[in-house]
Amino acid sequence: MKKVVALGGAAYSTIIQRFVVAPNEQVREGMRGIMRDYGMKRTRSFARLTDLVNAIKESPPDLLIETIPEEMGLKREFLARVEAAWGGRTIVASNTSTLPLQDLADGLARPERFCGLHYMYPADTMPFIELIAVRQSDPA
Repeated sequence: MKKVVALGGAAYSTIIQRFVVAPNEQVREGMRGIMRDYGMKRTRSFARLTDLVNAIKESPPDLLIETIPEEMGLKREFLARVEAAWGGRTIVASNTSTLPLQDLADGLARPERFCGLHYMYPADTMPFIELIAVRQSDPA
């Protein structure tokens, strides 16, 4: 895996700075903007996330870790936009702790490329993750 991107709120300060290689400066600047907006109007931050997904459309990451707020409708809409923009070339992982992963997977066109992913805290010193499969997850 060469390119991993975490898109959302809290992941930026913990994960991006230490582990994630953003594909270009436009994405890094977009994430900084999202963090400035975090806690403000969610629609503005969601629009920025969508812009970032489209900005790296030609060279999507190998893995996307979604860390947006714990709202089923918001996550489904975002994941649908990711699939539409990146055409199933990316493994998509949700960092949700409260929503049923299977419900998220069932709304996807390519649920076999979806899983749950939790990193251990403190993420900057613990090199472990938990992967959670859904019914359709590709075991490869």
